[in-house]
Amino acid sequence: MNCFFTLIYCVPNRFSEERIALGMLMNIEGVPFFALSERKLNFALNGVSSEIKAAIRKGFYFLDWDVNKIRRGEETLSLFDPPYAKKILKELVAKKKGLIQYA
Repeated sequence: MNCFFTLIYCVPNRFSEERIALGMLMNIEGVPFFALSERKLNFALNGVSSEIKAAIRKGFYFLDWDVNKIRRGEETLSLFDPPYAKKILKELVAKKKGLIQYA
């Protein structure tokens, strides 16, 4: 069985270990899925600079766009391959300065 999933978290305070679950990215038998809670994202990003908010929203927009391209059959990219491999997800965490994390 070819399955993969990761929860997507926001860490609003680096000094505490508090994390807010925002969404999920998964691939079940080659069918990708991405879901994000706008309400939780707005809550988690309260107090963050507008530049960082825009960068995070843009990243999620492109993630959703990639997943939908695969679902429509326009692309055959597996969620196990880059840009969704574990190594790449770790790099995305670093680029977002640890604010967004993947399980």
